[in-house]
Amino acid sequence: MSPAWERFRAALAGSGQLPICVAPLIAADHAAFLQNKNLRSILHSADELADALINAQKRYNGDFMIVFADVYVEAEAIGCRLEFPEDAPPHIEKTCSPDGLRATIPQRDGRLPMMLAAAKRVIAELGELIPVFASIKDPFSVAALACGAEEFFELLISQPALARRAIEVSHQNQLRYLEALLEMGANVILGAPMASGGILGEKHFKTFALESIVELLSHIRSAGRLAGLHICGDSDPILATISRIPAHFVSLESFSVERWKELLSDGQPHPALMGYFPMDLLNRGSVEQIEAEMSRELKALWGFPHILATACDVPQRCPESQVQTFVKAARRWRPNG
Repeated sequence: MSPAWERFRAALAGSGQLPICVAPLIAADHAAFLQNKNLRSILHSADELADALINAQKRYNGDFMIVFADVYVEAEAIGCRLEFPEDAPPHIEKTCSPDGLRATIPQRDGRLPMMLAAAKRVIAELGELIPVFASIKDPFSVAALACGAEEFFELLISQPALARRAIEVSHQNQLRYLEALLEMGANVILGAPMASGGILGEKHFKTFALESIVELLSHIRSAGRLAGLHICGDSDPILATISRIPAHFVSLESFSVERWKELLSDGQPHPALMGYFPMDLLNRGSVEQIEAEMSRELKALWGFPHILATACDVPQRCPESQVQTFVKAARRWRPNG
């Protein structure tokens, strides 16, 4: 087993092994920035995407990596239309009707074949050295992004049956996409940009998002792969719920650390925690500020299963030196330092 794999496994177990497990979360936009490459081109080419992500991994030398283009890959495949600026992430040009979402085949539709090819190449080149994760969206988020978030959230109240049908179409699509990734040996992290506790609250999260998330995570684990969940925004309203999901780890952006530690004190199995280093500080902080915040976070979670990572994707134009500072400071960190 490689050193990175050893650090990752030790972090999941909460062994307190040094050096700690650390990696920045890199998406296509920052990877393109590092190479001064056209982002629109990278988002439409498996080889260019794989090249950019592999280059970023080699520059930062993190202990794991995620094959991730943008949040709209599955929403585009399911029927919405995107606009691709030359050097900025895509945005939705035309949304879908919730009763018009189409069934997708991952080997055929949209950019899904491109993502499969990129993941396959990254796994072949780096999979023995580090854990490689493919990023897919949870079914609720796919449906919400495809239909327009504001309009879809209104459906949860006004037409919940229609919202559930849309989520079910998305769920079946994601199962097929997931199966294709698992067949090539990918570990998988579910990204939940719309299934945020701060947006949905506990009741609607449990009603509309949780069941699909649990089923997909369980499917990943049953295939013998590592399963993760990333939730954007404020997770405090759903913290107790996600502390019990069948993931190897959960990646969180905002939450109460003390409450998380209380939830883990019941002697039951829980996922490891990933994150939650703030993006503004990574982007603009001094070396001393980055090191101080990192030390604060690590000391607060020392002894608990924890993977040090950025709270979300590294900002597109974040200076490379800032990310290098983050990783190198983590390599040097000691609990009594």
